[in-house]
Amino acid sequence: MTRVADTPSAVQLRLELVVNGRTAGRLIPVSLQDGRLSVEAQVLREAGIDRDWPADFMVDLSTEAGVAADYSEADQRLLLTVPPQWLEGSRVGIASKRDRIVPKSDFGALINYDLYVAHSGQETHGSLWSEQRLFGGLGSLSNSGSLRFDTFDGTRRYLRYETRWTYVDDEAIRTYEAGDLVTRTLPWTNPVRMAGAQVSRDFSVRPDVVTYPLPGFAGMAAVPSALELFVNGYRAAATTVQPGPFVVDELPYVNGAGEATVVTTDAQGRQVQTSAAFYVANSLLRPGLADYALSVGKLRRDFGTSSTSYGKWAASASGRFGLTRFLTLEASAEAAGDHRLVGVGGVLQLGSLGVVDLSASASRQFGRSGNQVALGYQYTGRGFNLMARAVRRSPEYAELSSYATKHYRLPSRQWQAQANVVLGRGLGNLAASFVETRQGDRRFRLANLSYYQTLWGRSSLHLSAVRDIERETTSAMAQWVVPLGRQGSAVAGIERTQRGNARAVVDYGRAVPSEGGLGWSVGASHASGDRDRYRGDLTWRNSALQLQAGVFGAGPHTTTWGELSGALVIMDGSVFVANRINDAFALVSTDGVAGVPVQYENQKAGVTDAKGHLLVARVPSYYAASFAIDTRDLPADVQVPVTRQRSAVKNGSGRLLRFPVSRSRAAHVLLVGPNGKALPAGSKVIAATGEETWVGLDGRAYLQNLQDDNRLTVTQADGNRCLAAFDYPARGPGVGRVGPLPCR
Repeated sequence: MTRVADTPSAVQLRLELVVNGRTAGRLIPVSLQDGRLSVEAQVLREAGIDRDWPADFMVDLSTEAGVAADYSEADQRLLLTVPPQWLEGSRVGIASKRDRIVPKSDFGALINYDLYVAHSGQETHGSLWSEQRLFGGLGSLSNSGSLRFDTFDGTRRYLRYETRWTYVDDEAIRTYEAGDLVTRTLPWTNPVRMAGAQVSRDFSVRPDVVTYPLPGFAGMAAVPSALELFVNGYRAAATTVQPGPFVVDELPYVNGAGEATVVTTDAQGRQVQTSAAFYVANSLLRPGLADYALSVGKLRRDFGTSSTSYGKWAASASGRFGLTRFLTLEASAEAAGDHRLVGVGGVLQLGSLGVVDLSASASRQFGRSGNQVALGYQYTGRGFNLMARAVRRSPEYAELSSYATKHYRLPSRQWQAQANVVLGRGLGNLAASFVETRQGDRRFRLANLSYYQTLWGRSSLHLSAVRDIERETTSAMAQWVVPLGRQGSAVAGIERTQRGNARAVVDYGRAVPSEGGLGWSVGASHASGDRDRYRGDLTWRNSALQLQAGVFGAGPHTTTWGELSGALVIMDGSVFVANRINDAFALVSTDGVAGVPVQYENQKAGVTDAKGHLLVARVPSYYAASFAIDTRDLPADVQVPVTRQRSAVKNGSGRLLRFPVSRSRAAHVLLVGPNGKALPAGSKVIAATGEETWVGLDGRAYLQNLQDDNRLTVTQADGNRCLAAFDYPARGPGVGRVGPLPCR
């Protein structure tokens, strides 16, 4: 660093600054004296060169260590090359981000239904399940239940399941519920049904929010370079970086163990490759992020058998908080008349070795105290997954689930372990699991081993064995699955039942095409010393409903059944039929214009009906989807100001998407001058309504939005002006013709 005195012999220049091949986009003052270049330190600092120079010093670029300076007189540029670490760092966002579309819900109603009837011997029974929803800007109100009937004893009974109002504040990521609900709890506590109110955070309503920590990687670029990111060998993203240090702050959404490779390539093709292992745990929360649920109400009893059985008042609360990138804290509490419970826990990432979770809770119910300790571990890798969990409870430990049902007691010990491993290319996958549950002197233990391998012709082999350790029985299965055609598949297998019998099984099925149509499946099995079993069913589905029928039986006993399911939508003053809608949907309106093709996510969804409507069912809620109409086949007199919209729908509701489509009163007007010849092309035509157009090569002008009485002003290229007037009464669709029309 050198302090340079300003002498009369110094030449003051203003040059464009280029640092390590990157144009700074600014002119800077440069002092040239005796072939030496000097720049104020503050100017270099503003250009992103980070050194601890005093602001009032001039930096002699000719003698500064690590700096190469070149004055390009031809294009008046100062070319600087400095060590990359001198430059300010940049952050590179890799995770795909899209502008958020605020989800909405328009007013409407929906009825889902499912009618099932079965006949066996002399008995016929069935049920009609239905769900009713009313939705709009104030949330959704839903009710579900089933009407059951049986010809054997003549019983008919309606059983109500749930009645609930739900409102989602997606901006605050908060859900409000009132009515019949299921409490939101932590993995180490059990949910219960109650009738009351609940406020909770539900991240599913904001798919744009990443709830768990994603790793970042740092690097260095000497010159402007192209950057490519490979995750587990697959190219995940590509972008550019400027000279200096950079940080790839977020990977694309991944989970488990893996390896990321960052490759930078400069203009000369030189590459720098950096690899790093990572582990992502989606069971953690990002630092500072909170998740919670608060519930209060009366406990629901005898759900599925009674419509109005409720118990005592109760309340529950649970929460999670991301303390660091590697630690998430948890807490839970419950309260009822004679019940109290508190618990704390946490989820900890062990670097790249996996995730461990630990919790402890204590309860007091009906004067008896108990405790629970739960410990779990999970590792997710590219070729190996492992999960293990152990829960130990004292005999007097109790939760709201046991308080609501006095006859139910929680197991005193639970142990669960599962492992999956990819044996290698062409060797298949192996999975094993073990489950143990103990309640007092009773114990249940089950071990399972399964194997999967793909074979020739896209066929696959499935092997599995299950051992009931307490009963000392073993069942096993071997299946060969062979795809046949685009929709069909055949299955041939052998099963060994717990009784020790061998059963041969043959099945064939053809799925219903995605666009609708017919599907079917048939199957039969034979075992020595047991009855032969058989089954068969047909499924037919279109855009309005799904119809199924089938038969199954063993030996001489046969049961036939049939099922009809679908939905009715009431919206925008019309009623629509559709297949069962479990989540959200969209109703496209073209303002009464029929036959307009509609696209959903760039795929044809159908055409509008006689009233200009098309129902697009099964739209994922909160997903910003693309809806468009195809105007290529519409008549020329049809005006469409909007042809594409992106929209998101709230869960359990519908969205009305209007595409204003209108027919205009349009005509080709042949304008002629006083000599009877067509006016020259390019003459400007202005209607009294303000519409502007031009005369074409054939002397005709195309005009829209015509009135009963029309007046035109025409200005020719030479500046001459003339006036024309004509009547155009309302007429049918299509573009009319007017003229020759004198213009004077």
